[in-house]
Amino acid sequence: MKKNNIYIITGGTMVHITPHFSICTPAYGKVGRELYAHLMSKNINEQYTIYLIKTKMAGVNSDETIEHLKGLTITKAIETNDDLEVFVDIISKENQTASIIMSSAICDFEPEELLGYEDETPVKITEFGKDKKRLHKAHSLELKLQPSRKIVDSIKKNNPQIFLVTFKTTAGSTKEILVKKALYNLKRSSSNMVFGNDIQHKINLIVTDKDEVLSTENRASTLELFTMEFFKRIGTK
Repeated sequence: MKKNNIYIITGGTMVHITPHFSICTPAYGKVGRELYAHLMSKNINEQYTIYLIKTKMAGVNSDETIEHLKGLTITKAIETNDDLEVFVDIISKENQTASIIMSSAICDFEPEELLGYEDETPVKITEFGKDKKRLHKAHSLELKLQPSRKIVDSIKKNNPQIFLVTFKTTAGSTKEILVKKALYNLKRSSSNMVFGNDIQHKINLIVTDKDEVLSTENRASTLELFTMEFFKRIGTK
């Protein structure tokens, strides 16, 4: 059976600490929508079925996508890191998955320990989630964070044949540093391509698993270059 499904995952995720108290990476799906438009315009003869998967933060998925997700047993919006991890695990093991483009902004941290007050009584919390007890009165809080799991690193372990695209975002870095960090991400996750961008200096570039660094003068043309390179290489991985 031909592997013809391409998944573009976009939008931010959050981690719930207690009811009405969460940490998140605010991202609303712009990059994913741009990539989806570019890939759809170059999907000659509809060779691939391309799904734009929005996290809850990025908005509502299309009716077609919702029906497809139901077929994968995903019946609720992808909101948290855990939700995204479940979804990625499912599609990375699906026989028809040709590519996963991880443009989502995953929350980089999760809570390890929370010190606060319940009324006047000091409390220490080490179990977190919306289903836990809410702090109703907090004079002050001390929140200890730990790095969240690298969801993307499981994809190639589940299926080495998937054409994997990941993203590296910096703020205020030089092009050289961005390239270095993008290459590190590429090697760590066994990605086929990494789209790198610096949100302050407006640098956009692509690194590949052939040690190529591709860039143009602006974001729009880099997205166009990415699209051409993606379709050129997805069939030759």
